[in-house]
Amino acid sequence: MSLNLNSVFSEKINLYDELEIPVTEGPELVPSSLIKKQYRKLALLYHPDKRPDDPGAIHKFHMLSLATHVLTDEALRATYDEWLQRTLLDGSKVDEQRNELITKLSKLESKARKDETAGQARDLTKIQEYGAMLRKMKHFRIPYGDWRTLNPAALAAEHRTDKHRFYDSSTLRIELRNDLLDAKLSEKSVLCRILSDLFQVKRLYDLFYSSRNDYEHDKSIVAYAVFETTTDSKQVYETWKASPRSPHWGELVLDISPRIPVSYYKNYEKEVELDQHIADLVANSTIVID
Repeated sequence: MSLNLNSVFSEKINLYDELEIPVTEGPELVPSSLIKKQYRKLALLYHPDKRPDDPGAIHKFHMLSLATHVLTDEALRATYDEWLQRTLLDGSKVDEQRNELITKLSKLESKARKDETAGQARDLTKIQEYGAMLRKMKHFRIPYGDWRTLNPAALAAEHRTDKHRFYDSSTLRIELRNDLLDAKLSEKSVLCRILSDLFQVKRLYDLFYSSRNDYEHDKSIVAYAVFETTTDSKQVYETWKASPRSPHWGELVLDISPRIPVSYYKNYEKEVELDQHIADLVANSTIVID
């Protein structure tokens, strides 16, 4: 093998690049006339006499001469073209394919990150809405219960705290057996009718459930019955307290207790006259300022 080719192979030199000839298909398709034409053009450009102050001109001129010598020799070119195709050109195609795959993968990863960011933003919005709902529950003193089972859409319609003046003090906590009736106690209208008949009241002002309830698995559930007046709620509670095992309650009711523990009022044994200024504020009466 020519010493010229040994040095070219060891240094992996693309002689067509040296002559500025692009090889888009097989190198054997490049005509010899183009090789000679490029040599003449570039030799005039890089001849050392033309560039006496350019130290790279000598090396470039040498590479032009080497490329032309190899590529215009039929035997040397055949050997070189075979090596070039196998070593550099096929490798370039592989690199090109690899680069395409890398680019495609980068785009997919970028899209995945954007989708993840968008998902996180949606999750953050849900968390913020959830926090706002919990703050509303705290404001209206609605039991939190099991937060995982809350139904935000039903929250607003489930409670009527806007009109009843004594909503809390008219509310009783009712614990009920969940395995006795065919009727679903989770249906508000059904339970309202059952409790109204049981408590012997014309109707309940409101009814809502503990969010801890698991209607499919729990043996008991908790509901909060809001009566029309504090007198009704007091009468029902005192009746229960006097005889919790009375047949009147059947097997349905397990416990009845005030939503607000009675102990909260234990220190209010004496009647205290309300200050007139406060009474006027409560009654929203006009206050005359001297």
